[in-house]
Parts: sequence; structure tokens; C-alpha cells
Amino acid sequence: MTIKDQLLQKCTEFVSQKINTIEESIFELRLSANNETKSSVGDKYETGRAMIQLEIEKNAAQLKVWQTQLAELKPMSTEKKSNKVEFTAIVKCTNANYFIAQACGKFIVDNESYFAVSVNSPIFKAMSGKIAGDHFDFNGQQAKILEIL
Repeated sequence: MTIKDQLLQKCTEFVSQKINTIEESIFELRLSANNETKSSVGDKYETGRAMIQLEIEKNAAQLKVWQTQLAELKPMSTEKKSNKVEFTAIVKCTNANYFIAQACGKFIVDNESYFAVSVNSPIFKAMSGKIAGDHFDFNGQQAKILEIL
């Protein structure tokens, strides 16, 4: 399994876990809303249900974002070779290593750290389109692209 295959798998697992967590939260919130009992204190029942509904809607919006990210990862080809910084590239730099896919955080593969970042991230924008040997500035520091896979 290539480094890119391993990173894609880790990103997919990360996003899938986020989806599962949010789905569980929505399920629990719906149970809670169904178990709310009418109170003798007037509007307390309706206020509680309304607050739960708002939380469900917030979670549903987050769920949609993560589902979109998963949908973008699924057709991603690990066979594609890149010679410039673009979606699906692994970029090894003097400051860190990056996997251009989705914002999933830091992963360790073959004892090397990789940061999975999205094409919307500031670091990607700083190095987008560059090739091995190019320099870029990010947060006031200069880095060099050593290799692109």
C-alpha cells in the first residue's frame, strides 16, 4: 500500500468517524425530544423541544459538510502522479509534509508526519501550483518544496 493509499484511508476513516459521531448525536437528540414531557410550568416543554430542534439542525448542517467531504474523497485516485501542488498531491517541504485532500489533521505514515489539508486552506493557497524546488511563504516563514508525489 502506497503512502497516498494509506493517507487516503486515514482521511476516509477520520471523516467517516465524524459522520458516525454526528449521526449518533442526532439520534440521541431525537430521543431526548421524544422523551420530553409536558410540564406544568407552561412553556418549558416547548422551549426545551425548540432548543433540541435547533441543536438537531446544527448537527444536520455539520453532517452535510462531512458527507460532502467523504463524497469528495471516495472517487479520489491514488494513482494520479502530480508534478505540481494540487488536489491529491503529497507535498514534502522543509517545514512539514502535506496531503492535499480534506482537512483531517495530522497522520503518521511510515514514521513520517503528514498534515491532511484541503484546497481551501491557507497553506494550500500559499503553495498551490508550485513545483519541487519552489519556495513559498506561509505565516511569515519561507519553506521549500522538496518533493511532490
